[in-house]
Amino acid sequence: MAADDANDLRRALENNEIIPYFQPLVELRTGLESFVSSLTNTVQTQIGSWNQTADLRSALKQFERDEADLFSAVADARDPSRVSRAYDTLKKTKERVDHPPAPWSSSMCQPGL
Repeated sequence: MAADDANDLRRALENNEIIPYFQPLVELRTGLESFVSSLTNTVQTQIGSWNQTADLRSALKQFERDEADLFSAVADARDPSRVSRAYDTLKKTKERVDHPPAPWSSSMCQPGL
């Protein structure tokens, strides 16, 4: 009887009367560990992007303050050394914005933007 069943099954498969579906066996713990690992990496990536955005915002606000200070020094025009200092400070801040650390330039923007 078992041989007949095996032959019937083989014939049905050969004639496409049966379509086998395979369900992979996945251990729940392994799947859960994989999910948590992926979620953790995603959260860390988002936090990293947020920190980069906050750093860029800080640099741009500093540029704005330094620029205002330079304009004020030029408008005052009584202390040429103040103008020079303000210009040097603004130039350093501009360098920070134009040539950001690697994480900024690789994932957020190109230098000079």
